[in-house]
Amino acid sequence: GVVYDPKVSGEANHRPQLRVPPLRIESCKRLIELARGRFGHEVGDDDLPEGDLYFVLDGGKSGNTAELLKPFANKAKTVRTFTLWRDEDSMTHRLSRVKGGIGTYRQTETLLIVSASPPALKPTKFHNYKGSTAGTMIGPIIMPPMDSLWHRSWPVKKDIFTAANLIAVGGRLGDEDEEPTEKAKPRDKNTVEPVFYHALPTTFWDEIVGAIPLVGLIDLCPGDGSLALAAYKRGICYTGLCMSDTHKSQLSAHLEQLIFHSMSDQNSAIYEPRLVASLQTAPAPAAAA
Repeated sequence: GVVYDPKVSGEANHRPQLRVPPLRIESCKRLIELARGRFGHEVGDDDLPEGDLYFVLDGGKSGNTAELLKPFANKAKTVRTFTLWRDEDSMTHRLSRVKGGIGTYRQTETLLIVSASPPALKPTKFHNYKGSTAGTMIGPIIMPPMDSLWHRSWPVKKDIFTAANLIAVGGRLGDEDEEPTEKAKPRDKNTVEPVFYHALPTTFWDEIVGAIPLVGLIDLCPGDGSLALAAYKRGICYTGLCMSDTHKSQLSAHLEQLIFHSMSDQNSAIYEPRLVASLQTAPAPAAAA
């Protein structure tokens, strides 16, 4: 599986909590070609590797769909299309400080799965979502509240993205995005905020990797590690191409915390009772002299 999600490929430099980063098609093409060409001369320039599935998302902007197929132009391919459906109540809670109105929340997004030939996959029922892979809808996706997302200080966040991935945007917000009720305060060294506002949750990726049998994943936009965590829980080999050294180090530390927490959670697929027992019986640290 090769995954490209423009929502976590960068950040809009103005009102990022509302604006989804714009699709940068040249960057997308370069990264997909990098993944496609990993077999060298074994795969022709006009071919897709047999067995590869390319998962590309349009960021909730229907105009991106045709652009996302450009990296696969002039290549024999099949395309499977799914509509992702976000739960309205969770979106309402997440954007509670945004003025309401008709069409306030962008609930749908398109997922394209591109492959050289139709994959030999049996319809698989989703574990927590309605329906199965035989349909064209996936959801409802419960979006976590803002305060539960991965947070870092603004100086660290700038180093994670680097200037190249803080994208200048202009013009008015779309009709589906309302103006905030309060004017945003300028960011400074004390500002702490979500690193990736628009990442899909691990619960979504867990449904995908549970329904589609993958032996490995190349994540071209690792974002907050949601897909990495889902892959870890299912024992799937995962490689993510981070935006910077800071992204790599900070994300590794973040994932270590998430995995440690999951191993201590009885409801988790990777619950490790021996770890919990060792923590319960570990001697208390000696008091400082």
